[in-house]
Amino acid sequence: YFIHMTTSFNKLFGTFLGMEFREESLVVTYVKNSPAGAALLSSSTFPLKDMRENESAVNEVREFITKHGTHVNGVFVSIPDKWAIVKFTDIPSIKGKGKSALAGLMRFEIERHIPFSIEEVTYDFIVLKEKATAYSVAFAAVQKEKMDLVREFLEKLSLRAQAVTVSSFAVLNVIELSGVHAPGLQTLMGLTYKSKVLGKKGDTNISLNIDRTNANLTIVGDSICVH
Repeated sequence: YFIHMTTSFNKLFGTFLGMEFREESLVVTYVKNSPAGAALLSSSTFPLKDMRENESAVNEVREFITKHGTHVNGVFVSIPDKWAIVKFTDIPSIKGKGKSALAGLMRFEIERHIPFSIEEVTYDFIVLKEKATAYSVAFAAVQKEKMDLVREFLEKLSLRAQAVTVSSFAVLNVIELSGVHAPGLQTLMGLTYKSKVLGKKGDTNISLNIDRTNANLTIVGDSICVH
């Protein structure tokens, strides 16, 4: 997942950090880009029960990063699914009213689905499909308190996240890219292709990811996650 993020959204050369926050641990992955693609330099897991009080974990992560070089071109973060409320829903079409109208409508729609005030969450959404009278959209909302924990932890390391996603979406990225070579010069030349591992238009696939005591079920239709 982190290799995909660094090569898709960044320069051809650079070093990057992927940080996966779990319930009681943190996985840190160090990746380097080159013209031939992306290379995994190192990855390590650190115990992390309390992000605010666990200074030993901060020091261990700092030592890990320092060992590989303190300069990084980007930091990509994954957070547990339990932290986020993810919904797939349809909203009325607002053609001709601009993106600001869509953002306002989504703010109202998201507040209908969360058990707290919209001011208490950080959220984002994406339009999956535009129908005749409605948009099919997906959104994720996370309590600002959780996002503040991540931000404070990164600040102690003098790092700032370039992108944040929930773990289930990260898993989907891994599956989709399992048959695609890490991008490099081929991407710049337009020679890469889209993986069909999650199906093509007209197909419906089911992905079941089991991680110890948790299971994530995902339904993919027309190569788009719909549930």
